[in-house]
Formats: sequence, structure tokens, C-alpha cells
Amino acid sequence: MDHVAQVTGHLPRRARQAADAPEVRQVTVTQPLRWLKRGWEDLSHHPAASLGGGLAVAAMGAALIVAGRHLPHLAPTLVGGFLLLAPLVALPFHALSRQRLAGARPDLGEALADGWRNAGSLGLFGLVLAIAFLLWERVGAVSFALLYGGLVPDLSNLLFDVLLSGRYSALAIAFVGIGALFAAAVFVIGVVSVPMLLDREDGDLIAAIATSVRACHASPAAMLLWAGLIVTLMAVGYATALLGLIVIFPLLGHASWHAYRDMVE
Repeated sequence: MDHVAQVTGHLPRRARQAADAPEVRQVTVTQPLRWLKRGWEDLSHHPAASLGGGLAVAAMGAALIVAGRHLPHLAPTLVGGFLLLAPLVALPFHALSRQRLAGARPDLGEALADGWRNAGSLGLFGLVLAIAFLLWERVGAVSFALLYGGLVPDLSNLLFDVLLSGRYSALAIAFVGIGALFAAAVFVIGVVSVPMLLDREDGDLIAAIATSVRACHASPAAMLLWAGLIVTLMAVGYATALLGLIVIFPLLGHASWHAYRDMVE
């Protein structure tokens, strides 16, 4: 062991990080259901902090919808873009679950402060997500300009035209297909990245992203189910005029912490 330490001590920084990269565990396809159960237990243990954070998230979603009312052709990209930013927005809920695991008193303020122990890496990851959001917004705007033939209607009529009328099926397919690609990419690089950066004092963004990719590769069936559950529950949150997000987003944030704990050594 001393010899290994001496050797790795002379390696370049990136090589040392690769040598010290955490192992990932394979999980069963039903494990995401257990994550939701544990997430619910966390939420029930500190409902005020969790639901307070959920209320803030719902307010953010409402702000995007209000912005979409003035730019209805961008409403789908704004709503979908919120999902792209979700891994970082969920940080306080990871921190609350971490506090509970450590036996500490749950405190949302302390959770927020503790969450930025790796502020540099988390900030860079936020920049990555912001770039993905801006790219998705531009792609959505170009798709709308190319595939929507009429004058821009109000938001309710736009949703009917694109999703229900069948007249703009190509635009609907473009929005759903391209949005799914962006969401899948963010999911793969972010499923355990933010919890890992929260949990480890020497967290490195590249190592966290690489670990997230390896975790998805190790358990593809479980990750497909987990992604499907996230999309479905978030859709329920939006379908309930965002009120459901007050509970659903904290639930998913807490559950994602347990996903990280199960998949990463």
C-alpha cells in the first residue's frame, strides 16, 4: 500500500483522480422504487424544510410559465429546460437527506451552505446545465420557426395546435425527440454527479461526471426506470398546476441522494 501511495503521489493530478475514482455498484431494476420509498421517509422526517424548498421550486416553475405566456412559442422549451436544470436545483434536498443520515438536525439553510463545499465544481456543472438549457432553447426556437406555419397564438391555442390538432405533428415530434436527447444527456452526466460533489470534500467535476456515466452503464435497466419515473412524476407536477411539484420535487431530490448512495462506493 505504501508503494502504491508513493507511485500515485507522483502521478499527474488527472491520473491520480482516475486511480482514486470510486467504484460503482450494479443495482437491480426495481431499486428506483426503493429510492422513492426512502425519499418519502426523508420528506416525512423533515416536512417543513422539504416542502418549503418544494414551494420555492414550484415558484420557479411558475415564473417560467409566466415568461412563456409572453413568448408562447418558447413555452415548451422553457418548461422542458426546467428539467435540464433540475439536477442542480435538487442540491438542497440531497443535503437534507445527508443531514438525516448523519443524525443531524434538518436545517434548509445549513443544507444550502453545506451544499456549496465544492462551489467551484458545482458552479462549473451549473454552467454546463445552463449551456444545455440555452442550446435547447435555441433549437426549440429554430424548430418552431421552421415547422410552425401560422401566426403565433396564445399559449392555450398553441398547445392545442402542436399537441392535439395533428396539423403540426412534425413540430411535436421535433420538440419531444430533441428534448428527450437533451434530457437523456443531462440525466447520464448528472444522475449522481451533484450528490457526489456534495458528499466528497475533494470532489472534482470531471470525476463526478465520469462516475455518473459509469453508474448508468453499470445498471441500464434501473436507470431507464429511474428516468421514466422522474419524467412521469414531473409531468404530474406540471399537470396539477405546479402544486404537485411542492411534494414531488423534494421527493425526487431525496430519492436521488439514495440513488447515489446505492450506486457509488
